[in-house]
Amino acid sequence: MADIQPVQVTWKVGDQELVQSDRVEMTYLEDTGVARLVIRKASQPDSGEYTCMATGEVIEPMTGKRFLKTITSSATVLVEAIPAYKADIIFIKPVEVNLKREQEEQILE
Repeated sequence: MADIQPVQVTWKVGDQELVQSDRVEMTYLEDTGVARLVIRKASQPDSGEYTCMATGEVIEPMTGKRFLKTITSSATVLVEAIPAYKADIIFIKPVEVNLKREQEEQILE
């Protein structure tokens, strides 16, 4: 994220918030603005709509005003069959925010 410093990054599948575990790894790399989700030993029940939500403080470049902003990015995952080998699902979702003059948000992926 360009002008945002995340306060919180959360991941959901459907309406259920994911929690860190041996199977689920969630990381955020501040220097690159990349939120990453890894699901180990993925199977058919792991199919669904995955959403990353990053909430942080944004600085409006022209006025210097600070305010909270939430950015959401989603992807649909379909695991069709259990592979004969071990498989992991890895999401790497870079999200950038550029503020326009009228505080319109532009999301680049």
